[in-house]
Amino acid sequence: MRSVRIGELKNHLSRYLRVVRSGARLVVMDRDTPVAELGPITSAGKAAAARRDDLIRRGVVVPAPRASLTLDELGPPVPCRGDAVAALRADRDAR
Repeated sequence: MRSVRIGELKNHLSRYLRVVRSGARLVVMDRDTPVAELGPITSAGKAAAARRDDLIRRGVVVPAPRASLTLDELGPPVPCRGDAVAALRADRDAR
């Protein structure tokens, strides 16, 4: 398995993505420490993408209009009655 340092990966991302697209796996190194592994999407990843697409098609999930929005585009904050953190904790505890 081939390794690449973070700076090299950032400077030549397209080149390394072509390598990964061809089936190779890369280990991303932060100095001498491996921090991530890049590889082609597995069948599990493809299944997850197909599931997401199915949920979007059925209207269960609404995708964001773009990858990122600015705070101005999001609009004003939604008012919250009560303690939002307590409500979040209660919701998580219920799961």
